[in-house]
Amino acid sequence: MIIIHNIERSDGKARVEFVQHGNGLYSFNEEQELEDEVPGLGPHTYWAPTHVSGIYDEMAAAVRDAKAALRWLRDAGAL
Repeated sequence: MIIIHNIERSDGKARVEFVQHGNGLYSFNEEQELEDEVPGLGPHTYWAPTHVSGIYDEMAAAVRDAKAALRWLRDAGAL
């Protein structure tokens, strides 16, 4: 797998990666920075997957579905 494009949300708390799988197929994944309270330790910040796409024959199809699924990506006008 090769990450071919990475876009970060303007607040830095979410990002999407577009991936080429090396066999002519593409996908995208969104991660968001989340925070939980850990008893005895306080807040804990971590990155977690929040959207995993299907597999696409073309990068354009992955971009189209990412824009449909991720409002912040549409609003950013990054693609």
